[in-house]
Amino acid sequence: MDEDMKVISKKRGKANDPTPIKESGVMFVLEIAPNDKIHVGDEGDLDDDESNYVMRMLAPDGSTQF
Repeated sequence: MDEDMKVISKKRGKANDPTPIKESGVMFVLEIAPNDKIHVGDEGDLDDDESNYVMRMLAPDGSTQF
């Protein structure tokens, strides 16, 4: 995800492989399940109420993915 919390790419890592996956423009990395519904172009939304953080992934149409 970039600094605006927009998904700019998806990469598949290998289990227990310490080799970093390099990508320019990345500010945040989100580890997700292989069968996720997140796509390039989706955006993250972080709600914080001081005691609890909730992150939502938003599709380009604004609907909540999770």
